Amino acid sequence: MASGVAIFMACSDSSSNSNVYSCEQLSVEGPSDNHICYESAEEDFTDCKEDSVPFSYKTIFTPGRGCPSGALKICDAELVPGHPYTIYVYNEEIAQMNCRRIRGF
Repeated sequence: MASGVAIFMACSDSSSNSNVYSCEQLSVEGPSDNHICYESAEEDFTDCKEDSVPFSYKTIFTPGRGCPSGALKICDAELVPGHPYTIYVYNEEIAQMNCRRIRGF
């Protein structure tokens, strides 16, 4: 986004499922405009706040009840056994990576 302005919606087709929790991360300034959303059935899955993002990034964190539709790539993940989650990728650069690399992104 060349202008540094972003229109951001935290809604999805899955938002009708009351058992889905999400954290959408949109970096609007920095080396690239990254847009990723993490979704889990566990409410305390993520704090959905700035914690490990480099200071050079301006990132918007939006908690929700499901990731937006239109993802270019979807990856299943499970960092802790028994606690699966899904990663939704919305920008082309990251979508070209394999899921193993995206999980470590």
